[in-house]
Amino acid sequence: MGKRLEQTIQTRENLKTAFWDIYEQKPLDQITVREVTDLAGYNRGTFYVYFKDVYDVLEQTEQEIMEIFEKDENFGFNPQDREHFCETIRFYIGFIENHYRYLMLLAGERGDPKFMRSLQTLVEQKASKLMRPYSNLDENRFYYAVSALITAEASTLMRWFLRGKDLPFDELADLLYDLLFEGPLDLLTRGTHWKKWYL
Repeated sequence: MGKRLEQTIQTRENLKTAFWDIYEQKPLDQITVREVTDLAGYNRGTFYVYFKDVYDVLEQTEQEIMEIFEKDENFGFNPQDREHFCETIRFYIGFIENHYRYLMLLAGERGDPKFMRSLQTLVEQKASKLMRPYSNLDENRFYYAVSALITAEASTLMRWFLRGKDLPFDELADLLYDLLFEGPLDLLTRGTHWKKWYL
């Protein structure tokens, strides 16, 4: 990689970092190009070499995250293999860790619901392709089941991050396995008299 290309990549990353620093503090529609360039230490002309406006910084970052997930070959799912299930959880955790800053903001109050829906759709598409051989459900029921599975898994992992990873990985994996394969109602009522209510 030539020095000029390295500088170009670094300049773009510096502008992105400055944008996200500001985005953590204020809504997108209140962020100006001037704020970004002042924080990054560049002039406005440099900003426009890489981005059209502050909305474009957000959109390019989102697109990069989607492409990384879409191209990743480590994503997998085999419900008949518990260890493989754990590897899938590790994949999710690694993905969230690598993009934690972005995902936390995008999933928050000032985030981008459209992006989160698109990301979930992409996850569901990849999961559906891998899980279809293990299911006899018709297409409609299969779609809803996959959606429920991915939503539960993603929500649980995000909650785990927000709580500071307060469970060891093995305990988290066991909990997720029970939640996804036995169901939250079964887990919540296991060993109680309420279990009889729905048996």
